Amino acid sequence: MTDVARAEITNAIWLCRNCHKTIDADELKYTVDILFRWRELHENYVAESLGTTTEKIIKSELNEKLLPFARYSDLVKRIVSDQPPAWEWRLGAELIKELTHDGLKRLKQLDKGLYAKPVEFISLDYVHSWASLKNAELINIAHALNGVLSELTASFGEAGVKGELTAIHDSCLLIQSLVENAIEFEESVKFVSTPFEAEKLIELYRGLVTPNIIKLAEIPDSLNEVVAMALDEERNKRQTITITKTLVFDLPKNWQKNVVKELRRIDRSL
Repeated sequence: MTDVARAEITNAIWLCRNCHKTIDADELKYTVDILFRWRELHENYVAESLGTTTEKIIKSELNEKLLPFARYSDLVKRIVSDQPPAWEWRLGAELIKELTHDGLKRLKQLDKGLYAKPVEFISLDYVHSWASLKNAELINIAHALNGVLSELTASFGEAGVKGELTAIHDSCLLIQSLVENAIEFEESVKFVSTPFEAEKLIELYRGLVTPNIIKLAEIPDSLNEVVAMALDEERNKRQTITITKTLVFDLPKNWQKNVVKELRRIDRSL
């Protein structure tokens, strides 16, 4: 957690000195989730018991806004409700971490061979069609990666303009879907069997997507760095900063040439 994130209102709770000391002394009992829940219960109590009609309406509208985020962590919900400075990037960082955690973990497990699935047999006379299909899937994943990151950037809004809450959420869901597509691709090339003449070709397709999709795990840290810069008032007084991060979809050197070579070798064997 960055110093900026630790100090902002989303991470704050107001307590008397005695309770403050008690909580800090026993973090196993007083977990983050419990503290967030205390704050939520207290705000609901204040709104219902002490709030004016207008404040109750505002609270009701906030609860409606939070409905799409009910399955996420309390931290995500606090960012949505509090919307502190630079909240757009904070929200994007937390959503991407939560939505891609399981998928990226599964990709790593697959790469290490930690689970198995039924094997599909690919005959020699179908190898060309199979390779063409996998090439198309690779292109689609690369294009989708480019498009999703552009959507995410646009959802944060122009400089000085508030971001779009729904657009940020939708973009992060698309990133989750992209990770799931990567898993499907890697499984489709790992759990296949073929005559020995095509084994080298199949091997060329294995592990292509994983190292590229794993790069998505870099985005939350990069967004939190942007938050720290955005909240550095002294720096912002001196200059306006444009920050660019590029994720490159790489294929191994001479990969395409090697694929063509193997396909021609298979044709000769046929």
